[in-house]
Amino acid sequence: MGETLYFGLDGGGTGSRARLTDAQGRKLSEAEAGMGAIATGDGSASHASILEAARLCVERAGLPPEAVRDVRAGLGVSGAPMRGARERLRARGLPFARTVIGTDGHTACLGAHGGEEGGLVIFGTGCVGGVFARGRYREAGGWGFACDDFGSGADMGRRAVHLTMRAADGDVEGGRLAEALLKDFGGDPRDMGFWAATATPGEFGRYARLIFDLAEEGDAPARSVVARSVEECARLTRIALDWGAPSVVLHGSIARRLRPLLPEALLARIVEPKADALEGALIMARRGKAAVDALEEW
Repeated sequence: MGETLYFGLDGGGTGSRARLTDAQGRKLSEAEAGMGAIATGDGSASHASILEAARLCVERAGLPPEAVRDVRAGLGVSGAPMRGARERLRARGLPFARTVIGTDGHTACLGAHGGEEGGLVIFGTGCVGGVFARGRYREAGGWGFACDDFGSGADMGRRAVHLTMRAADGDVEGGRLAEALLKDFGGDPRDMGFWAATATPGEFGRYARLIFDLAEEGDAPARSVVARSVEECARLTRIALDWGAPSVVLHGSIARRLRPLLPEALLARIVEPKADALEGALIMARRGKAAVDALEEW
């Protein structure tokens, strides 16, 4: 056995980031790999990404390949709470000396508060709230675009499309927002409907910036879409506080634009992050069983 190493991975739906440190916490290397999410399928894509990230980190640290056997790993991967997801991943075999598998939300929350108690509300293409308090980690929301993600970037785009369709029917005032969206489809709402039938959350989410910009310029329909997102961000923030978080970190491109619009009482409880999700994954790796217990209780 060589020196104990710690490996943290933040695995999302499009890519993974990883960091390797020594026993004293000194960074040895970082790497990127493919999709880390394990919500669907047999876990093969996530498994391959984890192994690739670990291989690259060990290689870039100037260590022999067998050094991976001395690694204590903390893996924060999207979809970990889904039924059987972690079991499928473990069944494929992981080479580490010890492995803790949690969610990317858990590692982001741990990193944001330096391993101490606190809450994290993420608003990007999707959205979720997480809380680490009283030795337990819990999440609210995060059920995906089909079931939830209300107020997220994807939901903002979806709401803008709904409004545009209603405006095309002459039922509501579409304002500059509907004009801008229809322009993308040659002014024909039928083409927009054809596109929307198969559009991904990311494709809906690309309209979020336009919606914010038009809202700031006073467009009433755009302001109504933003107002709903503010309500949803406030809801997840209140849940985090109700669940025992002494403070909350907001994270994500949509959260940055929503933050100044939140009620003053909530703004007083929002703080800046202490570290990133990779540091949270490393905290998980160092804590081992304690981190596992926190997840299993959830």
